[in-house]
Amino acid sequence: MMTLTLNGQLKTFDFEAPVSVETVLAQLSVNGRHVVVEKGGVICQFPFEGVMLFDGDCLEIVHFVGGGLSRNYLGAKV
Repeated sequence: MMTLTLNGQLKTFDFEAPVSVETVLAQLSVNGRHVVVEKGGVICQFPFEGVMLFDGDCLEIVHFVGGGLSRNYLGAKV
């Protein structure tokens, strides 16, 4: 068993440390191409080559979100 703090919440996984970031993201059904991971003040992005996690590590997983307002929405003439 391995426990990580993910985005401020404790989560227990059914595998032994160390484990790769890719393994944890797959367990969470998260596409690594759409996130960045902060571990110990270091920001990692896909591919997460060589980034290993150990029991008790703290991670922040941040999803990319697209969007914004179109010019038409703002009432501008296109």
